[in-house]
Amino acid sequence: MRACNKHLLVFLFALLFFSCSTLNNHKPCLDTNFPGCSLARQLWQEAIDTVVLKNFPNKYKWYKAVVWDDSYDNAWVSKGREVNITKQFISKINYEKVLAVAAHELAHLQLGHYYARNGIIILNSSEKKLRFVGKPPSNVPVKIVGNTVVPKGFGDYQEQEADVQALIYLKSIGVKPKIYLDLLNLFVLHSSNKAIEERIQFLKGYLKKNPK
Repeated sequence: MRACNKHLLVFLFALLFFSCSTLNNHKPCLDTNFPGCSLARQLWQEAIDTVVLKNFPNKYKWYKAVVWDDSYDNAWVSKGREVNITKQFISKINYEKVLAVAAHELAHLQLGHYYARNGIIILNSSEKKLRFVGKPPSNVPVKIVGNTVVPKGFGDYQEQEADVQALIYLKSIGVKPKIYLDLLNLFVLHSSNKAIEERIQFLKGYLKKNPK
């Protein structure tokens, strides 16, 4: 993952931000070039629709599954209706874990956490919207993420919030919390990302307090 300039995307597990002018730097997953793309796209769309139908049916069939043939494991959302995943990632996990990934990404969208476009950072909530281009207002605390200046707190808690909301979505479709925790543990096994370990501990604490 890398820092560029224009669209700040929300990533599932890396807790890193990167931006780029378009998604053209990704490899579209097309059957003419990569066998199995249509099946991956069908599976991803089915998972998205399953979560949506049980939790916010008014948006059923609204979200569009997008699959990319990039050589890393990830899923992400940005502003709009597209929910993205790499073919490499979806090919490695079973269907229950695919549902878990879809639930997490949809949670980001439903919670209205944040998005960015054209260099404008927008903190999206029911109470306030923070917008700035270039240098932010002097009264706004900021931090540096890669080459991007963003509001302090931007992304700090959204992952945990999306994790909890994803568990609620998954419960409605009969997927147990263990599946979600197992998914997070897959990333711990292949990286030393302490943030993921912290998320796992956070969820274990949440589940202990909310066993049902």
